[in-house]
Amino acid sequence: MRWTAGARADLMEMFAYVAAENPEAAARLRARIRADTARLVDHPGLGRVVPELGDSALRELIVRPYRVVCLALADEVHMLGVIHSRRLMPDFEHQG
Repeated sequence: MRWTAGARADLMEMFAYVAAENPEAAARLRARIRADTARLVDHPGLGRVVPELGDSALRELIVRPYRVVCLALADEVHMLGVIHSRRLMPDFEHQG
């Protein structure tokens, strides 16, 4: 599994935002995201196709209140972004 620079930046921004109000909640959220995304290594088809994008290779895991978007390839998973569920989904290109 590979995290793109954009996905890593999304994570850092999200953790900083949550930790400013509640460091314990930020730690729990980080652990949930790590655990859920780790499953993608063995099961890249987990999650659902991102409805707004309609590309079967672009999938998302819901880690409330966030959507973790990835590109599921035959031999690797690329994490593309972490988006708050209230925000509009960016148009992810097949990044690798």
